[in-house]
Amino acid sequence: MIKRLIAISLLSAGSVAAGPAAWVSAPLFDMEPLELKLGTFTDTPGANVLVMALTNDGTNNNLYAIDVPPPYDGTGVSSGMLDSGAVFALGDMCLVDEIIIEPYIKDFDIKIGRYNGAWSNFTIPQSVAHSFTTTDCVLTADGLFVSGQDFDDGNIVVFRSTDRGLSFDWYGTFGDGEIGGPFGGGVKNQLVSHGRTSSDVTSLQQRTDGHMQATHFRTDLPSPGMFMSETFLPLLALTTFIDLRESSASLGDSGINFVFNGDGQTIVAQFPFTTPLVPETWVLGPVNSSSKYSFQDAAVVSFGGLRIHAAQSSYYRVGDGPAPVVENNYPNANIGGPADGCRIDDHPAGYDTVAMYALPRVGSPGIDLMTFTDLSDQIFAGKFETTLPTYYCF
Repeated sequence: MIKRLIAISLLSAGSVAAGPAAWVSAPLFDMEPLELKLGTFTDTPGANVLVMALTNDGTNNNLYAIDVPPPYDGTGVSSGMLDSGAVFALGDMCLVDEIIIEPYIKDFDIKIGRYNGAWSNFTIPQSVAHSFTTTDCVLTADGLFVSGQDFDDGNIVVFRSTDRGLSFDWYGTFGDGEIGGPFGGGVKNQLVSHGRTSSDVTSLQQRTDGHMQATHFRTDLPSPGMFMSETFLPLLALTTFIDLRESSASLGDSGINFVFNGDGQTIVAQFPFTTPLVPETWVLGPVNSSSKYSFQDAAVVSFGGLRIHAAQSSYYRVGDGPAPVVENNYPNANIGGPADGCRIDDHPAGYDTVAMYALPRVGSPGIDLMTFTDLSDQIFAGKFETTLPTYYCF
């Protein structure tokens, strides 16, 4: 594999907010979340929103599926438990033909939650022989692909399904035994498809020497695949677990967007499709000690071009101007805890385009659906011509 340090651009985020933002909050669930994932049941206007929430009852971690109908104001919400026990590390959802795939870890095995009118779950058999600490899911033109960080071997393992998530087989492995996952103090790895009709996938992970690494592969190649990797950002070498180094990823019109906790800083890396292993990188600001949680998750929402919003301890807009901008009215600033987000066009309340997030409730225990609705001409006019689906949460 190619291992070359790529020059990067480090720009500081602006400290001036881009004007007042309208945040709309809807209560969903009255239990404190450990992890959250946000998606939709279909990719059509008026789709029900799906929130996967991991909670703890004092004995077990419990995985809930929360169904949120339009207009996403907290009315008509229903929920059900999918699994319980040693559950952790929820991956991003995949949506294929209105079937939802939610990967997660239980007892260090990769499990698949599958919704096709009702929920079912199963363990990927080939994951049982190893200890997995992360998982993620993408949909490409060639099927569903689920990754996992193998803590035993220090690699990323990829599994493939060509039957809409009914079964998965081993597809390929990469990492040279040098990938440090969250249990080893590393950034949580992410897997992103370049589009549902594309065969290109990009993975983000951290090596044990501290370098961030991007790996690109094509899913139209037969197993064991061909994985091309580049390092792009030197961080401190990994030693042991200190705190959760969270991350998030999303597909944009022109490339792949990642946000992650790099040595206590919120960092955004954008990989254009034209140079899929050469990113532009911004160090936005510190990941602060939270007032409610001992960790701080990350969320990134893509808009037209390479414009994104990134939420961690603070809320940032990247690409709306010459430098990233801090949104000072973010209600969950420095709260900590889990987070996930997506972009929605044609919101039932009449907004053209919004960023929607599943976040911990500020104050009392619970989960809220937070919608960012500030689409002023100054920031957004003419910038949402996009090839992405109407509801892009995957």
